[in-house]
Amino acid sequence: MNQKAESVKGFWIWLVILFIALVLYGLPGNVKEKISSTVRLVFFSPFLWVNSQYNIMENNFALYIRTERELARAKMELNELIEAKIENQRLRKLLDFEEKSDYVIILAEVVGIGTGRYPSGLIINKGTDDGIKQDMPVITPDGVVGKVRSVGSTSSVVQILLDPALKISVLDQRSRVKGILDSPDGKTIIMDQVPQGE
Repeated sequence: MNQKAESVKGFWIWLVILFIALVLYGLPGNVKEKISSTVRLVFFSPFLWVNSQYNIMENNFALYIRTERELARAKMELNELIEAKIENQRLRKLLDFEEKSDYVIILAEVVGIGTGRYPSGLIINKGTDDGIKQDMPVITPDGVVGKVRSVGSTSSVVQILLDPALKISVLDQRSRVKGILDSPDGKTIIMDQVPQGE
């Protein structure tokens, strides 16, 4: 009985579909177009919406990637500008220092850190070709750094004040007291051998 009801139901469904198809076939072209566009809109609009959301997400992701790249590039440019500003300030200070000095000044750049015999030394990019001699003082606008320990033709090793082997005779500008500048531990600098009562 159940199978017979199913077949009757199927027959009626086919009959309704056939009737609708015949009615649609007999309609004028512009009405058919309106009906088909409405049916497409009803059945396909969820898929179209999902597709449009996907396109929006894809565009936003591409914009995000492009923005991240531009931000990274801007950060690099900012770092370069900061470095250039620091270098500019340092060079201005050196030029001002050179103008105020009564001595011949040879500008040098630190290109390395000494190893081996002089672990607390610096390597500079000037040597005998530039007029550098052993035991010459090495100074900056902020004060004494040390002295030239050894000289090559194009580079030199500077023994810095923190080297325990370096001892320099100094004069305190305010009190006019004389002493020996020393770094016994390689970390701090002290004024030693100050005369009694000074």
